[in-house]
Amino acid sequence: MVEKEKKQICKQEIIKNIALVEQGKPLTMPLATLNRSCEFKKIYEKTFEDEVRREYQQRPEVKAKQKEYYQRPEVKAKHKEYYKEYQQRPEVKAKVRETNRKYYQRMKRNTPESKWRIK
Repeated sequence: MVEKEKKQICKQEIIKNIALVEQGKPLTMPLATLNRSCEFKKIYEKTFEDEVRREYQQRPEVKAKQKEYYQRPEVKAKHKEYYKEYQQRPEVKAKVRETNRKYYQRMKRNTPESKWRIK
């Protein structure tokens, strides 16, 4: 019996049981056994913490407070400054160039002139 308790619970079993908890169905193993697993606790807390956060963010008073906060001039200035610094990073510049190159190539191929061009 001691060997069974020390046996690690696989991640697939943990995810399956969390899905069963969300659906309100019975678990495949006792909750006490699952709670002994650190992995189960981490995934369970993360899953339900995100759910609670989403519900909280949807409240009208919270939305109004966030909107008011982001309309403040000092917050706007801070975001603008960060965005400028972010756009100056070499990896960001390279990614933007690559995205633009792909976009313009695709647009060039899809123009009506290119479809009727004699080759």
